[in-house]
Amino acid sequence: MSEQGSPPPLKRRRSAGRIPSPAVASSSFLATIRSPSFWLSDGNLIVITREVSFRVHTSVLSRNSEVFRDMLAIPQPDNAEQVEGCSVVQLSEDGCDFETLLLALYDGGKIFGDHNVLRFRTVSAMLRLGMKYQIDLVSQEAIRRLRKFYPNYLEDFPMEYVINGRRPSVPPSIELEPEDSISVVRMAIMFDLQDILVAALYACCQLEVDTCFNAVRLGK
Repeated sequence: MSEQGSPPPLKRRRSAGRIPSPAVASSSFLATIRSPSFWLSDGNLIVITREVSFRVHTSVLSRNSEVFRDMLAIPQPDNAEQVEGCSVVQLSEDGCDFETLLLALYDGGKIFGDHNVLRFRTVSAMLRLGMKYQIDLVSQEAIRRLRKFYPNYLEDFPMEYVINGRRPSVPPSIELEPEDSISVVRMAIMFDLQDILVAALYACCQLEVDTCFNAVRLGK
């Protein structure tokens, strides 16, 4: 393996959610389903995403994320309605993506380490939400996996996987389809990950033209 250079510093993106009014909280909660994995009986915070609600612990989110710590420190109005005795916060996240974030925080052994091969959607959610909520442990794990798959040097590139859609002889740490490289390019630009951008662009060049156009059209 070639020696990798020092990666460029990451750009921070800070974005906090909002604590909704009681009416919004109640109606949004009723429109969602409870997460079967993260509806914790001793939780003191209900997080409402687009389609799923989670009952988790304020301390876990605040301990790992300055963004959540600041968000949850905002006092709710005296007349704010609680749900099942818990404070409520509403986020714009996809429920599956937010569950990935919670899985990393609560059950990191199922996420971290190359013995766990993750789907690309999982890695994508880890990067996007890890950066958004400033949870370095999560975003850096996603970046580490992407750097293994999209290295700085051509001789380190798992070419037979990306070009032909086959698994390399040494299984990667990401279950990735060739067209996923288009999404990797977008994330590399969004988060200034220049060290994986060239390899991701190279992988896109191996795709059929129709595949590229269809992926762009569908927003992948």
